[in-house]
Amino acid sequence: MEEGSKNVGLDLTEYETAFKAEFGVTMTRIVEFHRCLTLLGFRQKTAVPHLRLSEFKSKLEDVLGWSSTEIDSATKLFSLVPRGKWEKAPDGFDVKKDIWPWRYNRRLSYVRRPLIIGPEPKDDPMVFWGPRHTEEASKQLLALVTRGRYKLCEHSSKEMKTLIGRIRDEAGKAFTNEVEKWFDENTDWQVESEVPIGPGEALNSQNDLGDIDILAIDRINKRIFSIECKNVNYGRNSREIANEIERLMGGKEVSDSWIKKHFKRSEWLRNNIGILSSVYNLQSESFKVRSFFLTAEELPATYVRDMPLPFVSFTHLRRKGIGILNNF
Repeated sequence: MEEGSKNVGLDLTEYETAFKAEFGVTMTRIVEFHRCLTLLGFRQKTAVPHLRLSEFKSKLEDVLGWSSTEIDSATKLFSLVPRGKWEKAPDGFDVKKDIWPWRYNRRLSYVRRPLIIGPEPKDDPMVFWGPRHTEEASKQLLALVTRGRYKLCEHSSKEMKTLIGRIRDEAGKAFTNEVEKWFDENTDWQVESEVPIGPGEALNSQNDLGDIDILAIDRINKRIFSIECKNVNYGRNSREIANEIERLMGGKEVSDSWIKKHFKRSEWLRNNIGILSSVYNLQSESFKVRSFFLTAEELPATYVRDMPLPFVSFTHLRRKGIGILNNF
């Protein structure tokens, strides 16, 4: 399960720099390369466009005006070549992450690599591709990066790691802001965002428990909602759903699970109602704390396994209204 993203305010040069460091080709060049493949493919007027590798590279050089080195790099980046055993990963790749077909977002997937370089003739093999597929492959890669879903590996560049980290952080902040705005517009509650808590005598004391994304106070019904906002992409296959469960519930390190962390914050709030009453002038300590996760999308994992804390999707909340929280 990975952080999701909408469009975030990053400069184009950050993307260009990260793509160049990660792939050896800038983002703009990658788009140009795939558009050229689409153009050359439709020019052939055949069901399966194909050319000898030497002719293929020559035509790309003529259209793009790139050096032979750039053409070689882009071709290698987006091609699949024959190998002895399919389950044996080439150098620099991992059999589990890049080969197993039930893994989504694999680096050696045909979805990402639309060029098929055959085994014959050995001195100048044939290259096959689909013009529409090349366009989709370009969109796929760009979407993975811009939405923060691109899978980093041990070989990933620091520039790409920084970019993906920023995209995910910005997406998370944007989602929390969107949630805060919705509660402001649809309730008469007091709504606070990114509220730090800790073990001292004030909410903003020594912070070893992290922040509460949204703290919503319903004074009429004497309820305090501690809401953990997660802008995540849902699992698309059984493996990703298993990863969702591990991320939510915890694997070997249960203390690192999302639920455990939020549960600790909830316990602190319940044990310190007096502090909350003082800080927010609640007039009474009879308020009840209710905690839940609010996700950007429905998570299949929550239907596969019971969760210690409630999960609500933002789409469901907006569709059904605030009344669905009465069940907590």
